[in-house]
Amino acid sequence: MQLSPRKNPTSLRTGLALAAASLLGPKAASAAIEDVEVGSGVLVYTEPGRVSALEAVALVTRNFWDKHKLSLRVVYDTLTGASPNGAVASRSPQTFTRPSGSGSYTVNANETPLDDTFKDTRFAGSLTYDRPFLSAGRWNVGLQGSSEHDYLSIGASTGITREFDRKNTTISLGVSGSRDEISPEGGVPTAFAEMGAATGHHEDDFTRGDDGEYDENRGEGSGDTKSVVDGVIGLTQVVNRTTLIRFN
Repeated sequence: MQLSPRKNPTSLRTGLALAAASLLGPKAASAAIEDVEVGSGVLVYTEPGRVSALEAVALVTRNFWDKHKLSLRVVYDTLTGASPNGAVASRSPQTFTRPSGSGSYTVNANETPLDDTFKDTRFAGSLTYDRPFLSAGRWNVGLQGSSEHDYLSIGASTGITREFDRKNTTISLGVSGSRDEISPEGGVPTAFAEMGAATGHHEDDFTRGDDGEYDENRGEGSGDTKSVVDGVIGLTQVVNRTTLIRFN
């Protein structure tokens, strides 16, 4: 009897490896897709003849090895239409200044005061990285930004959480900082200064006069900045299946 030649073990291992790769390939690709979570939402609100609002939010989270996460959140919202200015209807006509005193408008008697030029659009976004910290904790760091036609905010934050007592007790520590820039319409008003009075000839006419009354009520420059630093310490305690206590 003639025996068939013995197969090379190396060739056998190579073949098995290729077969395993061909089987695991689609699953690996599928797992990579499953590691990405995408969420979105749209909110629409409208009042006939008044304000309308639209907000769209998108969130993308990428899960990496050992419970590392990277999240990107983007927000777009806009407000348009006539908006109540907070005043109540009166038996006589009322005159109001527009934002920062740049113009005015008059409301007829017995009508609810509405500012029909109200319009605002905002873009905002944040990027957050989250990873395990020590044996039972997590650490995160993030960047945030928000932009409007008269406002800009940029910030950064970081925080740590640590779990104790079989995850029934959680201690958190966080700190954040931001820088805001504002450029209001008509410039930055001087604190506690009187607004220029409307002349009554035209809704956008003001008694600025030769002495620059209107300009005197404005600070130097067309904008201002503000820097803010925040810190928080928190304690969360699970009491029972239906009760949770949190202190900040």
